[in-house]
Amino acid sequence: MPREHLPADVAPKLQHRLFMRPIACLCTFVLSIVACEVVPGNSNPASPSDIAAACSAVTAYDQKCDRLGGRDPAAVTATCTARSDTKFLREDGLQFFTTCVRTLDCGTLVDTCMAAAVQNLGIKPDEDLQFKNCQAKAAACGTFVDDVCGSALLFTTYGRSQLDVCLTKPCADAGVCVKAL
Repeated sequence: MPREHLPADVAPKLQHRLFMRPIACLCTFVLSIVACEVVPGNSNPASPSDIAAACSAVTAYDQKCDRLGGRDPAAVTATCTARSDTKFLREDGLQFFTTCVRTLDCGTLVDTCMAAAVQNLGIKPDEDLQFKNCQAKAAACGTFVDDVCGSALLFTTYGRSQLDVCLTKPCADAGVCVKAL
């Protein structure tokens, strides 16, 4: 989905990456429409095969777009898969994200699929208190990038509870805690 088709309140706030935080290949961190109110985190956790598929899709995109920087695609996918915890990631959102990434052309960033997954799930970042608190903490502390704040919109309830714990810590500890998610 092209960025210009996303609501104005989604695209600018979700300029972040999904997973593979130590890997510099466009992604640095690693998604139920509900009839009434959408509550982020209410979903089944992703399976190991969902995570492997997402990592594989991102690596294939980076390879197609010449963004692997000489790294071995199999090693990049394996590292991504090993560093992504199923307890944190929503099955529905991750599957939507993966399908989206598989359709991207090289002129469209992977971030677009993250924003589209959030939109598809009916999640509104501007109405999510944890998202706002996370962005404020990231800005105040400077010890972690706010990418995780957008990613947390697609976390399971467990993942969101772990982020909440991190956000209550002093800045130095919050950064270490968030980076460990």
